[in-house]
Amino acid sequence: MNAPATLLTSFRRKPLVLLLSLCMASAAHATETREEPGIGMMLVQTPAGVSQPMTLLDTAYDVSVTGMQLSAEVTQHFSNPSSQWANARYVFPLPEKAAVRRLLVTIGERQIEGLIREKDEARQTFEQAKAEGRQAALVEQQRANLFSIEIANVAPGAAISVELEYVDQVSYRDGQFSLRIPTTLTPRYIPGFAQMPDSFEQVATSGHGWALPTDVVADADKITPPQIATALSSDNEPDGESEQIRTHQLAFRAHLDTGLALDSVSSSTDAIHWQASASGVDVSLEGQSRLDHDLALSWTPKPSAQPQAALFTQQQGGQHYGLLMVMPPVIRQQPLPREVTFVIDTSGSMAGESIRQARDALQLALDRLSPQDRFNVIEFNSSTFPLFSNPRPADEYGLTMARRFVNGLDADGGTEMYGALQQALRERDERQWAPEEGYLQQIVFITDGAVGDEARLFELINQQLGDKRLFTVGIGSAPNSYFMRKAAQFGRGTFTYIANPNDVAPQMNALFNKLESPVARELVVNWPQGAQVEQYPQRVPDLYAGEPLMMAFRSEQPVTSVEVSGKLGIQPWQQSAQAASSADNSLGSLWAREKIESLLDTLSEGRSEEEIRPQVLALGLAHHLLTPYTSLVAVDKEPVKPMDASSQDQAIANLMPLGNTMTLGNPLSSLAFPSTATPAELLSMLATAMLILAALVAWLQRRQQRLDCRKQMAIAVRPDTTEPAGC
Repeated sequence: MNAPATLLTSFRRKPLVLLLSLCMASAAHATETREEPGIGMMLVQTPAGVSQPMTLLDTAYDVSVTGMQLSAEVTQHFSNPSSQWANARYVFPLPEKAAVRRLLVTIGERQIEGLIREKDEARQTFEQAKAEGRQAALVEQQRANLFSIEIANVAPGAAISVELEYVDQVSYRDGQFSLRIPTTLTPRYIPGFAQMPDSFEQVATSGHGWALPTDVVADADKITPPQIATALSSDNEPDGESEQIRTHQLAFRAHLDTGLALDSVSSSTDAIHWQASASGVDVSLEGQSRLDHDLALSWTPKPSAQPQAALFTQQQGGQHYGLLMVMPPVIRQQPLPREVTFVIDTSGSMAGESIRQARDALQLALDRLSPQDRFNVIEFNSSTFPLFSNPRPADEYGLTMARRFVNGLDADGGTEMYGALQQALRERDERQWAPEEGYLQQIVFITDGAVGDEARLFELINQQLGDKRLFTVGIGSAPNSYFMRKAAQFGRGTFTYIANPNDVAPQMNALFNKLESPVARELVVNWPQGAQVEQYPQRVPDLYAGEPLMMAFRSEQPVTSVEVSGKLGIQPWQQSAQAASSADNSLGSLWAREKIESLLDTLSEGRSEEEIRPQVLALGLAHHLLTPYTSLVAVDKEPVKPMDASSQDQAIANLMPLGNTMTLGNPLSSLAFPSTATPAELLSMLATAMLILAALVAWLQRRQQRLDCRKQMAIAVRPDTTEPAGC
């Protein structure tokens, strides 16, 4: 497992006396907390003598869609029912391409507008306000889709609302528009050697996560918040729900002004109500929802209104910004033979509904292979297990063994994704088999993407992709869609998200229609003559059936029309779009967000952070956007906390994703403790991990024996050409 593995390394590096001290701390901690009704939450006594969380939390989304553009206001409500002053930290997800540009904090009758600042400057401003007893809020970006908010000096009994605004673009695929809102996160696997803190002060200023920084993931403590095991409660036993879970509620409403006649509005994740109005369609939840799964919403235009192209433009500050969408037509062509490597994640984070969906998806993928194709299956968790040493023909024998192998897959262990990707991307052993010319080489990667070393994996894909194409399939109620979208982008493939078990078959069939369909290649965007245009993505990608080209651009001159040309198979193809003015002021922010992402992508191509940091920082400050180098900070003017009063730090827990069975019975979930201003909680966490280490080693040994046995059972008949790996 993740945390125990890193702790084991640390143990080897540190004196034994440290281990003994930690074990003593663990025993004390276990005694103090064994009666608590949840994982990872700190309870306090209210003046009435009732135990409840120090800080409560609910979240409301108010979304407005105009054409292809989306604006969202996210309001998080915090309150402190205790008699103590509190400082809170909460880690939360947002869509991976969200451009966060506004922060508004409401305390009683007062409102404080957040300012964008260079990250270190914003941190210093926040810490100074915190020390002076003033109320303040700080929002930082930890990953493209993961953010944190810290609130200082919440008065006893006080309530604070934090409102964030972001802009984004909606997706369009296979004739359907969609948006997705993540509300929690699957615990990320943290590879590498743990870096033990050198001092108590360093612990006190940590990110309060359940993982220590490692030599691979330097900010592991900032992206591993405590999480509440929702499996402890049951929908059939509402009285058994903990107070923490009842407070993690989601309210959602949206207004869709698409400019198109709609045929339907639906959600694969939540019960919704929608109603047409003169200005569009109003959507709301039927009741509230929990912050334990991604919320997906889609809307389908009437067949006669299906768009083939769209071009929105806007003028801001003497610049012209725009958003272009062009859809390629669908043509039928004789499928080419393929060599497909299926990679499936069977780590602990996939436990529960996710592994069932993954098995179903993989079985459907095997059914779509034809006798002329070749294939392999690679399973990974703490280790990598290829079914065959090399791809083999998709004949009856090979498919029978693969189906047995897939049926036996179970989820546990760590998420050592690097080795599996490396094996799938590597050049094959030419001595055993060389592919015939004309084979399409495709990798289908099925995972929830719960890893913390995204940058290292992107670099691997960039370096070793060659002529292959990587297609990612997101599984689970709260997958890391940022990793899977970027991995597919670097792999020149596409990302498919399966939110609902009922969607496995249609989503996988749609994916394989793409894999078997010709793509639009050699695409060129023909801008108006004389226009000086800066476009993102700079390199126009291949297009697959049902997926449009989406491009943000900035120009010195107005852009009234655009033409895109290329080839579909061997046939020439072109499509044009006429501009429409956008009433929304988000196009400049969307362009800046795309340029920032493009600059950060060059890190995996070898550019240094020193080179790109000034450009990203300038864009963030100019467009008032959160970036890895800018933060939003809001500070009240007057101190409210008496100087002699103390505040208690706390990390606010997220809910575990719906259907995820990582609970008290799983070693990882037992590590999801909150942290405080003192190192006691963290040390207790480390000690608890060490105490389970011995049991974990034995468990891993038993598991390896079980996997070996399962493989042997799957190999009832030896193959004619390629032997299963390890046999």
